[in-house]
Amino acid sequence: MYKQLLVEIESLVIDEKNFVVNACNFAAHLYSQMQDISWLGFYLLSHDSLLIGPYQGKPACIRLQKNKGVCWASINKRDVVKVDNVHEFPSHIVCDALANSEIVVPLIKNGVIYGVLDLDSYSLDRFTDEDGINLKLLVDILVNASDMQAIGKFYGKTY
Repeated sequence: MYKQLLVEIESLVIDEKNFVVNACNFAAHLYSQMQDISWLGFYLLSHDSLLIGPYQGKPACIRLQKNKGVCWASINKRDVVKVDNVHEFPSHIVCDALANSEIVVPLIKNGVIYGVLDLDSYSLDRFTDEDGINLKLLVDILVNASDMQAIGKFYGKTY
């Protein structure tokens, strides 16, 4: 599945620099192709919080306060964070009470973090290490194709 997704995502973003446009197509395509995903989307750094960006799924938390939840854990680690049971994760932020597992991938370009890609599932233990590796490759295609400095200036914070 991921081998084909790498080709498809690259074809969606190759000729466009606008991150929001690319992120919309990225989220829609990935959400339509992955199994057992309840929510998939972006949170972008905005001052000292993460602000919701393009996504697929139910309405979600608009703003995530600094250093709380899985998304901030990914920002602070500068790495993929996979949680098999979000109810056991300290400071987990509940946007959908039915979600049980989560994986978050930071958006990093040239050493600068602009936000995260966040995926949730109603299943426990939904995400694997292989998911983390491949989602990181997909995110790298997205951020390398996009003008991330423009999005950083618009939202007002990067790390």
